[in-house]
Amino acid sequence: MPVATRRGDNFDYGKEVILVTGTESNPLVRFTVENTPATYTVTASATGKVTEDVKVVFAQDNSLVEAYNEEHKTSYYAIPESAVEVDATEGVIKAGSASSTGIHVRVVSTEDFIDGRVYVIPVTIKSVSGGKLEVLDASKTIFLRISRVINFSSLDMTNVNFYGNYYADAPVELPNYTFEIKCYINE
Repeated sequence: MPVATRRGDNFDYGKEVILVTGTESNPLVRFTVENTPATYTVTASATGKVTEDVKVVFAQDNSLVEAYNEEHKTSYYAIPESAVEVDATEGVIKAGSASSTGIHVRVVSTEDFIDGRVYVIPVTIKSVSGGKLEVLDASKTIFLRISRVINFSSLDMTNVNFYGNYYADAPVELPNYTFEIKCYINE
């Protein structure tokens, strides 16, 4: 597994390290939430097989969103505390393996979400014990970017008159108006 660093090229490429799985090239990962609860499993990986059990302690840390936004010139929001649950904090990389058991991050509700905001859940490695391995700083945190599936009614594009599913009860005279169409075209 290649190991990257954001701190220049004076990196010991033969050194074994621990990182959050999936952050090798980008710490921002899509987490699709179609219905709640929705679950994402976070694991840690070693860059080689470990010789003894290694305990990895994870934590959700919403304070990391602001630093991420500043570094990457983005404007993500930390997920509301009422919307997320983390079922455990520890994963274990068993001796002879390179991947840990996972912790489950659940989006349990989108009720407190504000439309138009893009939410992220930062999960970071807080500590590692056993195996004498360090955490790769550039890959110690995964940012789970919530990607919501939004369902909406649309016009029937097979109808040449573009009749919609909903009709106004009475005509209204308007001097100006905006008309927005969302449609699904299957050809």
